[in-house]
Amino acid sequence: MSEGAELDADAALRAQEIDGRHGAAGAVTTVDLLGTQGGVSVKLCAFAQASLSQSTVLVMGGAGAAVLTDGASYAICDAGTAITLGKTGSALTTATFIDILLTFVLDAA
Repeated sequence: MSEGAELDADAALRAQEIDGRHGAAGAVTTVDLLGTQGGVSVKLCAFAQASLSQSTVLVMGGAGAAVLTDGASYAICDAGTAITLGKTGSALTTATFIDILLTFVLDAA
């Protein structure tokens, strides 16, 4: 995974996250799915390093995959903004790869 991987921004479309899955990583505190809602950067999901182990499937809102309260992680993101991956804490170590599967809806702005 390279930090900053993204679903490109399109001024005519808004993205809504449905689900995501990740793989193994070390050192980092969390691998983060980031978006913009109401003009503010939000962490749609924080996947905890301790849960990022080989062959483990993390589901947003499940153990090791914290989401925003009251369903805010699943709210529609702003048009013209990207959904990106980032990290909290140290750089990733021991990860040869992380598979990311995002399921989302694109809605006309």
